[in-house]
Amino acid sequence: AQRLHRLLASGKASARSYAARFATAGELFGLGEGLFLEGRWSDCALALAEGLLLEAAALPASLAQSASDPESCTFGRIAEEMKAHAHDAATALRVALLEAQWHEMRMILARLLCERAEGQDAAETHQRRWFQLLVSLHEHVAATLRRHLQGAEADRRILSRLMLVQAQYGANPPLSRSAAELAQTAERAISLWPQDVFSRAWARRREDFEALLGSRNSEGLLERDAPDFSKLCYLFAWDLRDADIAACQEYFILGRQCESLSKQVLSSEASQKKEALSKLSIKEALS
Repeated sequence: AQRLHRLLASGKASARSYAARFATAGELFGLGEGLFLEGRWSDCALALAEGLLLEAAALPASLAQSASDPESCTFGRIAEEMKAHAHDAATALRVALLEAQWHEMRMILARLLCERAEGQDAAETHQRRWFQLLVSLHEHVAATLRRHLQGAEADRRILSRLMLVQAQYGANPPLSRSAAELAQTAERAISLWPQDVFSRAWARRREDFEALLGSRNSEGLLERDAPDFSKLCYLFAWDLRDADIAACQEYFILGRQCESLSKQVLSSEASQKKEALSKLSIKEALS
């Protein structure tokens, strides 16, 4: 427990970089697995939930591997077994976040299996599984929010992240939420946790871009070596090309300056926007 709390404290005080955030999340996941094996239930839930809030992509293969048999996935086994040990509201909310992550992991697998299926019948089987998991995830998140949203001591960061899940998946049938409803849900998520880079990166309002990216002279919430930093700079610059040419130039240049800090290849959308911006009539100013 002391190591866990030291790690949480040092993570908050460490220099701001995505590499450091990723490393801290990975260490929290490893620590959470060890605490589970020791039967330290509340500390296990705390470590794993904090890791997910930092960066789910840092889940090590030893925990996340489920390509052949999802029921043998270590993370899934922990998420399922922890439900029996969530004896207080704080632990129960953390375990609910683990359950939501486990749903998403199985949805990713179902989609991959659908894409790789040989034959229509097999593909439809995996597709039906994806939709079953979607509905189950929606019901789980909705029930968790009803149970904890009014709790004075509830962790607003977890509530926010669960609302983000609603926004991310709500457009899919049979949920079929409207764009306006999803935007409102994302705004509520951000209001609960304004510092969350994931909610703001999904919402993509001007205020979200500005909060995430900062400017050339001041850093925003998102670290400049984060995989999506340059991508978001180019997308924001594109949005600004007609309304605010000076800001468009600033974020284009910022994206180009920071692109080498991340090993992530730009998405096709961001690459297209970057190329289009460079060909605009303001090319000379941008260069």
